[in-house]
Amino acid sequence: MIKRLAIIFILAGFGILLINGGTRAMSIFGSEFQSKYKVLFQDVEKLNAYTRTHKVELTGESVKEIKINKAEFHGATFKKVKWEDVTFDNSIFNNVVFEDCEFLNSSFNAAKFVNCVFKNCKIHYTKMNRAVFKNGQFNDCDIEKSGMVKWMGDEVTFNGCKILDTPLAQGNIKFAFHNTNLDGVRVMMTEGNHSLLIEGGLLSEVDFSKSHFSTVTLRRVRQGEGPTRFDSVTAESFRFEDVDMTRGVSLARVKTTLVSIDGGTFRGATEGSIIDKIYARKANLFMYDMSEATMPYVNIDNCEILNLAIWECNVKELLITNSTANGIDATDFKADIVLWDNVILDGKIDLTNAQVNDFRPTRLKRGPRLQLITTGSNMRF
Repeated sequence: MIKRLAIIFILAGFGILLINGGTRAMSIFGSEFQSKYKVLFQDVEKLNAYTRTHKVELTGESVKEIKINKAEFHGATFKKVKWEDVTFDNSIFNNVVFEDCEFLNSSFNAAKFVNCVFKNCKIHYTKMNRAVFKNGQFNDCDIEKSGMVKWMGDEVTFNGCKILDTPLAQGNIKFAFHNTNLDGVRVMMTEGNHSLLIEGGLLSEVDFSKSHFSTVTLRRVRQGEGPTRFDSVTAESFRFEDVDMTRGVSLARVKTTLVSIDGGTFRGATEGSIIDKIYARKANLFMYDMSEATMPYVNIDNCEILNLAIWECNVKELLITNSTANGIDATDFKADIVLWDNVILDGKIDLTNAQVNDFRPTRLKRGPRLQLITTGSNMRF
């Protein structure tokens, strides 16, 4: 009996040794790249032969002044690595994680990123132009003065990032921004009719002009210094949901079937645009320039209108209900049907030369500062 117990303990101890030995072996295997990367980075053929068959992990290193073309990394993990003055143009990164890394004055032009994640990385003065992204993610990253133009692929998502003075222009890829601050960012001339989603975050001097989107959705977005521009953009719809945008949203010369404003505060302009339908509800509106626009159907309900400029507009139907209008400039305005119901008119309401075929005012109320001008207009109260 004693011998059997001894054998059992010996076997158990041998099993533990095997497990520990295996763990040690895995640890050595996992850190093997760390001891060889400086040599491997001198020869791309040897590097790729290694990365195709070995696990790649690099932690806490400073990689400087390396120039490699067409490198390959598959399932690699880089943690707390500083990449400075390095070049990895035309390289492939497949299922790679960059965590707590820093990129400075580096180049990843025409690189391909497949299922790659950048976590809490600092990307400054780094070029990623003409890159291809398949399911790319940037989480809690600080991106500044980098080149990210002409991106291709399917989708890139930014979560909790800060992007400063960086172009994301001329690409054919779907962008989604969640709780991300964009400052001086240009997403101009994008192609492909992909959807654009911006949810949360702060926009300052952001330009989406001359782009082609399927749909544009801004949800709970705030605005910092400078306007947000969608000039000459084509899209099926623009939706602004509970936004706080008082610095101005330029929708000049856009072509779309719908602009929807639901809640929040919106200061916008639609000068020279073609918009089939405009809907606004439960919002504070500063529509400061809707001049020379083609807007067949405009429906404003339960809103605080702080300034509505519709001079020289042609509208089929303008419906304003359950709202307060603190200033309307409708000089030379033309419409088929205008229905105002349960509206408080206040401030300067200038209807000079306004011509409406069918005007239906019901339950109108006068505000204390009302200055109503109807010279040359056929609108009768």
